Amino acid sequence: MKLEQAVLAAAAVLLAALFILSAFTEKEITINRTTAPYTMADQVQHRELEDPGAATGITDEYCFTLKVEGSINTLAFFSNHSNVEVYLDEELVYRLAPSEGAIRTHGGNWTRIPLSGKDMGKNVRVLLQPVYTDYRENPEFLIGSELQIYKSLLRHALPEMVLSFCVMIGGIFLLCVALYNSRKYKAVPRLYALSFLAISAGIWRFTYGEFAYLIFEGHTVLVYSLSVTALMVLSVAMLNAVELREDRRGAAIVGLMNCGYVLVFAVQIVLQLTGIADLRQTLRVIHAAIILSAAVLCLSAVYSLYLRFRAPGKISTRNYSWILGLGAACDMLLFYLSISGGRLMMTLASILCFSVLEGIRLMGSYIYQKHALEEMEARLTLSRSMTMMSQIRSHFVFNLLNAISGMCKYDPEKADDTIVRFARYLRSNINIMEDDKPIPFSTDLHQLEDYVILEQVRFGDRITFLTDIEEERFLIPPLILQPVVENSIKHGLSRKKEGGTIMLRTRSDEKNIIITVEDDGIGFDRAELEKEKSVGLKNIRFRLHHLAGGTLKIDSRPGCGTTVTIKIPKKEERP
Repeated sequence: MKLEQAVLAAAAVLLAALFILSAFTEKEITINRTTAPYTMADQVQHRELEDPGAATGITDEYCFTLKVEGSINTLAFFSNHSNVEVYLDEELVYRLAPSEGAIRTHGGNWTRIPLSGKDMGKNVRVLLQPVYTDYRENPEFLIGSELQIYKSLLRHALPEMVLSFCVMIGGIFLLCVALYNSRKYKAVPRLYALSFLAISAGIWRFTYGEFAYLIFEGHTVLVYSLSVTALMVLSVAMLNAVELREDRRGAAIVGLMNCGYVLVFAVQIVLQLTGIADLRQTLRVIHAAIILSAAVLCLSAVYSLYLRFRAPGKISTRNYSWILGLGAACDMLLFYLSISGGRLMMTLASILCFSVLEGIRLMGSYIYQKHALEEMEARLTLSRSMTMMSQIRSHFVFNLLNAISGMCKYDPEKADDTIVRFARYLRSNINIMEDDKPIPFSTDLHQLEDYVILEQVRFGDRITFLTDIEEERFLIPPLILQPVVENSIKHGLSRKKEGGTIMLRTRSDEKNIIITVEDDGIGFDRAELEKEKSVGLKNIRFRLHHLAGGTLKIDSRPGCGTTVTIKIPKKEERP
């Protein structure tokens, strides 16, 4: 937990630093002809032209005059989802349009036109044909050294790029941990979801920025496709990162939503490939999926908080979903404070913090559960050993050997049969020491019958063992029935002069296998039996609960005999 707290403190410092940096950093570009690396075209005239040949029926026209002098300069501007034509004094010098096929848009694009000194004073006319009616923007026209423009844009995009790479690296680290954990121990689905959440968020934010289109010039369609695909993966990963997966109903809801997402996204891709509707036109569907996943994530956080308040002693899990909400709220606040929306730096940082913290918590929880499981297995082994040793008591063995010794003189055949049964009985107990798994009831019944026959060698006709078996096709943990029958002999029949009868019954209802062991012995006070340690009643209950999910109930009164009822859920049984 100390590691989680340290990461949480570091995340808080990081978020605060990013907030301060974003809130108080000046975003405007100051133009100084002596020191500025580039300048922006001024007195740009804009008008809308009706164009029946354009995709939206409208073409945006921008006109201005080149006034900056210099031996070598560049005219550069960024356009998104628009076809481009650039004219210098009505001479077409640049044209951008998507090639024929299923792709309607090339995504974002940097138009860069080399200029020379003789171009100064020429009129520039830029025609932008938006591909979609719901997406139009006014570009900024930059004039200056290409290298200086590149460096200035890099400085502006560097914090976002570094943070995007950090998020991706964090996601890759979580993915490596998940893969190692799956190979070494056990797969943790939520850990995979967190890793893909971080990776997809980093890829989306990096490819969404204008600088990515400058780096991968000539592959802008691929960059845009990666950006949209990352959003798809992000929505699915966010959904599968919720704690609701650990609840049966929650897992069913998440599984159903996963199927819906896969179906919807598959339809979008098919529409894109066939040219009916591309991913940009159906982008709102992906946005809706992200909003829905975020809502489920918030619901999971509220549900986790509810469980903690409902059972504070039993539920101690943390939920860091609030970090995502805090990051989104900070970005909204920055948008209204500095009018610099669109970068989503705080949201990106919160995704990184959330993924890392949840990953640490998941691994810590898994390690704790692993240690708890190992401890439970150790307790099961110890209880198995104690229970087995309670069956092979020294006085039981000595008395039985003395009885066999006497039979050798007057009934050698019976002595031989008793030795065979005793050997089979010992072998069964030793096998249980090596493999403590539920066994068929019929196998356990044979061992129980061997034990009763061996006891009858000592007590003779004073012990009668009967069975009434209605249900026998089920599994039962070993060393459960024998201690119960031993209790009946030790506490009930051996203290009764004339002895008595033990009746074993099995039956079933809709949910459980029901086993009863009844005797007509002297009975006893139930409180005294609960205090008895030599029989290992607590060990029997422990093994019955953890190996089969069963329960054991004892009803007894002095002089009225004893009834022991064992219930084993059917879902645990396999014939």
